Amino acid sequence: MPLEYSKAKQIHRALKELGRTPQQVRRALVEKMLRLWSKIILGKHGRRCVWCTVESTYPPRGVNRVFPGQRVGAHHIVARGISNRLGWFAYDNGMPLCYRCHIHHLKADPDGYIAMRDKWLKAKGLPTYEALRRKYSIRVKLPDASLRVLYVKLQRDAKEGI
Repeated sequence: MPLEYSKAKQIHRALKELGRTPQQVRRALVEKMLRLWSKIILGKHGRRCVWCTVESTYPPRGVNRVFPGQRVGAHHIVARGISNRLGWFAYDNGMPLCYRCHIHHLKADPDGYIAMRDKWLKAKGLPTYEALRRKYSIRVKLPDASLRVLYVKLQRDAKEGI
């Protein structure tokens, strides 16, 4: 029996004893990584919606969220469904959009979104949508070790405020 297989088996048993499957652990890690990615995108491009230019008035995590506010979050330019995992966490694949624009305007006015997206990418000096889509549509399987390395990089970048 190869050493890697027995090590993986030991890890699987340990997780099972904790009541979590490896898939649940991986999913939780990916969710943490997406939150870090969003924080980095908002830090890099500002907390202002690119489409309607509303500024985020939503309180950050840990602050009492009693009042309703306009929430600005990070939007994947190349959707997660058609990009690989590297595209999920790439800094050139994100832009700030408010909740209303992200959920409602995108579906109601796709042509307006495409025009706005292309104009924003050009103004920021980022690659075109077609180039991003080609770059991130190549299927890549990320093993858990690579995900953890990427997680550490995201943590470091979030602390440094890239």
